[in-house]
Amino acid sequence: MERLRIALCDDNMFFLESFKSKLEAELSALQTEALITIFHSGRLFLDQLSEYDAAFLDIDMPGFDGLRVAESVNRINPIPIIFLTAFEELVYYSIRFRPFRFIRKTHIKEELGEAVRALMVYFQSGERNEVVRFRTNHGEMECFS
Repeated sequence: MERLRIALCDDNMFFLESFKSKLEAELSALQTEALITIFHSGRLFLDQLSEYDAAFLDIDMPGFDGLRVAESVNRINPIPIIFLTAFEELVYYSIRFRPFRFIRKTHIKEELGEAVRALMVYFQSGERNEVVRFRTNHGEMECFS
């Protein structure tokens, strides 16, 4: 497999640097090479979207938040999106944006490894965009794995 190109997008620089180190450690443990790029703005990431294989997006960013970024990603160039947030109540709401995974910032230690392993399986399997649709009281929802 070629080197993965991963985007990290969050408005908190301290968090980004810390998370990048943890992500690099998880990828290294799986003997996976990756080019990881940090973005402080969803708009900046979208300008370079075609250059990435996957994205870790903070949901709560000023201006163009992670949900709006995910909506654009799904429309322009669908890639696996892993949401990052301190707001657990957004898990259900975020499903409409078809995230690959959801990592709570307070549970990175427990959730990052599983998300990275699932991402590797996704890229190694060659299967893409397996979509499950279901209806709710709020309309139709889609998820992919």
